[in-house]
Amino acid sequence: MLSPLLCSRQGPATRARWARAQHIPGLYLQVSRTNNAARALYARAGFTHAYSYHYRLRGPAGER
Repeated sequence: MLSPLLCSRQGPATRARWARAQHIPGLYLQVSRTNNAARALYARAGFTHAYSYHYRLRGPAGER
């Protein structure tokens, strides 16, 4: 059986149900703060905000 986690046509709620049935303790997503459509979709599937992230960029030569 092909895992729903690999099927792009399956929605996030279906994937979460499959994961629970497999005794997977949790799922994490990384979604841009500005991607409101994705955030709404995942919220409807039961996902909640866990933490924020940011990228570190190296400054000009010589700076640390």
